[in-house]
Amino acid sequence: MIYFDTDVWIHSLVIQDEAKHKHANDLIVSYAQKGYIISTLNLQEILFVLGKLKINQDQIKTIAEDLFQLNTIGYSLNEMKRAYAIAKQMSFKQINDCIVFIRPSQKITAKNSLRLIKRILAKSKN
Repeated sequence: MIYFDTDVWIHSLVIQDEAKHKHANDLIVSYAQKGYIISTLNLQEILFVLGKLKINQDQIKTIAEDLFQLNTIGYSLNEMKRAYAIAKQMSFKQINDCIVFIRPSQKITAKNSLRLIKRILAKSKN
């Protein structure tokens, strides 16, 4: 299971830099069969950035609906407190990354196929 930072998702969905776009797509597609997770924080940030970039609302809706089908994790107040304790040691520079983790007792399986990922990436180009 792998976690991608929001920047990877944004570069895969929006062509701002051709090399970064290709690299992000290659990463996402290469891990699709192995499985990965997306956090509710990723989803929030992705939708925020797409809006800031003035992406068409219908396109955002389509991307959002597809992303909502991915293996998603959220976090509780206790998990936020844990992230706070970790981030405090780094002057809070990476608190978003400190929030995302897999609980030891949580079994997450890859439920999304390469076909879904390719569909999300293809729709983002329209």
